[in-house]
Amino acid sequence: MGRRGLSSIAIFLTFTGFVVGSWTVFAASTFDVTVGLAGRVVPGRLAPIRLTFADLPSGATRLCITQHIGNAWRGETTLSYEIPVPDTDCGDVEVAIPIYDAARPLRVLLLSADGRRLAERDVELRSRTVDDAFQVAVGAFSVPLPGQAASVSLADLPKTWSAYAAAESVWIGRVRSGLDAEQWDALARWVLSGGSLVVFAGADLFVLDAPRLRDLLPILNPSLAERGDNAPALTGDLRSGAITLARREGVPWLIQRRYGGGNVLLVTTDALALDAAELSEIRSHTPSSRGLCLVGAASEFLDLQPIDRPSRWVAAVLTSLAAVTLPAVVGRLGGRRWAAPVLCAAFAVLALFSWIYTDSARVGSDLYRTNATVLIEGSLGVSVSSSALCSASRQPVTAGVGVDAVPYEPLPPSFEPGSRDATYRDGAVRITFAPGERRVLVTQSDAPVEFRARLTGDEELRLSNRGSRVIEDALLLVDGEVLPLPPLEPGEGTVYLSDSASDTMGPLGPEGGPLGRLFALVKDSLTLERGTWLVAGEITERMRTDGGTSAHARDVTLYVVEVGRD
Repeated sequence: MGRRGLSSIAIFLTFTGFVVGSWTVFAASTFDVTVGLAGRVVPGRLAPIRLTFADLPSGATRLCITQHIGNAWRGETTLSYEIPVPDTDCGDVEVAIPIYDAARPLRVLLLSADGRRLAERDVELRSRTVDDAFQVAVGAFSVPLPGQAASVSLADLPKTWSAYAAAESVWIGRVRSGLDAEQWDALARWVLSGGSLVVFAGADLFVLDAPRLRDLLPILNPSLAERGDNAPALTGDLRSGAITLARREGVPWLIQRRYGGGNVLLVTTDALALDAAELSEIRSHTPSSRGLCLVGAASEFLDLQPIDRPSRWVAAVLTSLAAVTLPAVVGRLGGRRWAAPVLCAAFAVLALFSWIYTDSARVGSDLYRTNATVLIEGSLGVSVSSSALCSASRQPVTAGVGVDAVPYEPLPPSFEPGSRDATYRDGAVRITFAPGERRVLVTQSDAPVEFRARLTGDEELRLSNRGSRVIEDALLLVDGEVLPLPPLEPGEGTVYLSDSASDTMGPLGPEGGPLGRLFALVKDSLTLERGTWLVAGEITERMRTDGGTSAHARDVTLYVVEVGRD
């Protein structure tokens, strides 16, 4: 065999080894992707993605989820989200991402630290798409739920509260085992933000029982009793604000309470003991979930944010200083013939400098950002935020925009190809802004509980502010009555309420200011006319620089705290 034949064999073996090695890496990794709540997605809303791993290849560090959006007529763009993989070889990763275009599949890539592709999956979305929010059923029921309900297994119930964005309501029926703590916390946060939860907990209470469920239920001290028809029923002491919507055999059968911005309904009998008419009656009492939308507020507040201009006082001071020092310098030059031209040239340079420095087109920051954020707090906390951004630069600007979670960006009907590209990684979205371009990002995330409040009697409010700042603007709402509060100092304290109460919702902060406008929006969405609420707000400013890009951010933050009552 000649030298050419040996070379051909060597090349063939090298190529074969590469292919087999690559195939071995791909085959050794079990990498499954599940998309959607109960397998359904609603375009324009967040949806859960669960990735299950087994035998991860060495070097796997992150996942990249990519959506290709649009078409040649509307414009095309690409959004990608990078998240870390588990530290172990086996495990699950769950993340909620927005679904934009169900016509094209999601691509999920498993990457190494240097960006090398280790595995990939394409996930088809078209068959999973529904047009609007839907009921979610967990567990077994005697008959199918009314409407277009989707069933989800207990194991697939999300552990991220924003993953319930497509749910109209969640119904928990007969289950063989209880939810874990993360699932209960996710449901509680979703209800806190405006969701509706229906729990069937007759004789099943002790299967479902968990500390977070006790916090959600509209009754205290639950126990089993028998109705007049010998059917077991759950009874207990009604919480403050809970109402009985229906009774059976003289025993409360359907009980409702507010929980933050949402509602919890308790059906006190077994889910397998009800007929279709009773389930329809329950549905008629179940409010649809309502999420806060702050996009309009953030855009409006951005319009009110002043543009940083160079200070005219700086130019005036420099000119005055030059007017004092230059004559002295010229005087020392004596009667030299070129002294006068030097003085005139110096004043001309200063005038040109002042004009350039104070030019109305000159701005102090490349990027302006206004965040409208509402923090809803009970025993848990959630944050709903919209960020409006605008480029003030005359050149394209690329910046990393810090966010609390994977963001959703409302897209216009049409756009230039590639103009809406964005990459989320390590808590920031990398975006390139065209001159004068505006963008909006929406996030939903967990939040720490900064305030605790309890109303004892009619005149005393016990407060705990776990933050480090004084919150200047605050008020207390008691069934629609407004009671002004002093600034909320860090630490614990007691406020003795005045007798002056208003029957109308008063402003928060200066009249017509951003805090008052945000409060007006939130009070209608969360129906704050009912119950007892602590509402506080603050506006803060901050500057930051990212890779040479300067950004001026204004945060308009509203705290809505459910107040306990003795």
